[in-house]
Amino acid sequence: MKNILILLLLIYANIMAAKNVVTLKYKSNEPLLGKGHYLVLSDIPIPTYPNTIGYFSTVDILGKNLKINKNLEKVIIKKGGEIIKEKSVIWDKYTFQMEKIDLDGLIIELKWKSLNRQKMELMIYEWDLKEKEYEVEIEYKYPDKIETQVLKIEMPNFNSDIYLDFDYKNPILKKQEYGKKYLIVKKIQLNDYNLEITKSENKLDGLRLILKPEGVIEGDNQDTNYYRNTIKVVPLIEKYPGIFLEELDYGNIFKNSKEIFIGLELPKDLNYNKTYKISGDILSIAYKNKKNTLIDKIVILSGEKEIFKIIGITKNYNSQDKIQIGDSEKNNKYYEVESSNSINKNYKNLKIKLNNIEEVIDNLGNSRVILFENMKIKVENGKVFVSIDELEKFEQGQEITYDILNKNNEIIDKINLKFYMEN
Repeated sequence: MKNILILLLLIYANIMAAKNVVTLKYKSNEPLLGKGHYLVLSDIPIPTYPNTIGYFSTVDILGKNLKINKNLEKVIIKKGGEIIKEKSVIWDKYTFQMEKIDLDGLIIELKWKSLNRQKMELMIYEWDLKEKEYEVEIEYKYPDKIETQVLKIEMPNFNSDIYLDFDYKNPILKKQEYGKKYLIVKKIQLNDYNLEITKSENKLDGLRLILKPEGVIEGDNQDTNYYRNTIKVVPLIEKYPGIFLEELDYGNIFKNSKEIFIGLELPKDLNYNKTYKISGDILSIAYKNKKNTLIDKIVILSGEKEIFKIIGITKNYNSQDKIQIGDSEKNNKYYEVESSNSINKNYKNLKIKLNNIEEVIDNLGNSRVILFENMKIKVENGKVFVSIDELEKFEQGQEITYDILNKNNEIIDKINLKFYMEN
C-alpha cells in the first residue's frame, strides 16, 4: 500500500512538473487594486502592479509563465477537470483576452500579447473578500499538441484596515458642546485606491462604508433616572472651515467628497453635566452579505469645562477699571499670567452664578452686576468683566469663582480666577 501511494505521488509530481505551475500569493496587508490593473506573468515575473495614482501593490509569484506559440488556436480554462470557459484565439490589435473567468468567489481576466508571447497578464475582477485557494488549468491548443499551465491563486482574508484612512480601534470620547446643532465625533476617509475590485455586476456599490442613521444613547440623566433614547447619526461635509452641512446620502457617503465627518444630533433633554454611552452598528464596512463593524460605541462626556486663570494687575490699574476675562493680550492695566482652557466670549441666553447669587444673561449678552466682597462681576455683550472696587482693600491672591449655567441650570463653564498686584 505504501509503495502504491509513493508511486501515485511521483506520477502526480511528474504531471504537475510537465504542466508548468505558477502560484500567486496576494497579501492581506496590500490592497487589491481591481479593474484595469493587471499583474504581469512572464519568464521574469514582475511582482507589482500599479494603480492610476502611482501606488504599487505587491504579490508573491512562484514559478514562470508558459510561453505560447504563434499558431495557438484555442485557450481552454478548466477547474476541477471541467471546462468552465473556452475561446478561439483571434488577435485584436496584437491582444487576446478571456474575460470574467468565474472561480466561485473570485473572478479573473487573462490577457496575452502576440508581440511578447512569454507574457500573460492577470487581473482580479471581483473577489468575495474570503481567504481561499483557487486552482485552474489553462490549456493551450495547437494544431499538433496541447500544453497546460496550472495557475494557483492564494487569496487572503479581507483586511479592512488598509482601505481606511482613520483610526477606529481606539475608544471615541467626546465632550458635549453647548449651543451646536451637531457634535462632530470623527473624520473618516478611504485610502485613495481603486476599489472596483469589490464591485459586482449585480450590486454596483461594491466595497462601501455604511453609516447607520441612528444609535441608542444611554446614561444617568439625573441622579435617580436612567436615560435611554435614540440619537440621530449624520454624515456631514465641511463646507467651510468649522461649518458642517448635511448634504450626503447615507447609502453613498463618499459620493461627493473623499472625506466626511460623523456628526451626532444630541437630544435636547440630555443633562449637560452627565456622561452618556452611544451604541449600535454605527459605522461598518461591507461587501455583499459580508460586513465588519468598525464603530459600535461612542462615549459622550459631560460638557462642563473648568477654567482657571491667574490675572496680573499693573500699577496703572485704577479702582473699578474693567478687566475682561479671557482677554489674553497684555495691556497697561492687567494681563493673564497663567491660563487653562479657553473661555467663551459670547455668552447669551444663559445665567451667571456667583455663590448663591444668579443673574440672567439676556439675548444681547448682558446681565446685572453681582457684588462679591471687594469686587464686581457682570456680563456685557457676551463678555465677562470683573472690577476691583477699592484697591486699598485688595489682597494678593484674591479669588473669585463663578459658573455659567444654561436654562436647565446645568454648568457650561466653571471659572476660577486669582488676582495678583505687581510690586
